[in-house]
Amino acid sequence: PFHSNVPVLIMSGTLDGRAVENDAKRAGSQFDQVSYVTIDGASHDFWFLRPPPRVPQVTEAFLRGETVRDERIAWPVSFRWPQ
Repeated sequence: PFHSNVPVLIMSGTLDGRAVENDAKRAGSQFDQVSYVTIDGASHDFWFLRPPPRVPQVTEAFLRGETVRDERIAWPVSFRWPQ
């Protein structure tokens, strides 16, 4: 089995059909330093539309080497096409 102590940030959306939350937890179990961010209402490709609130800040903090706590972010589902 794979195991690492490298810090990892795992994001998953509750509407993600490719990387569901349970799969994210299973993948993260191989890392000592893992942070999970779950985005309620997000699909797999949520970044291509517009990032949900707080996601850019959490990502930037992780990339700066700061500790990122597990978090659940609400993102209301919108069915309107982007302009």
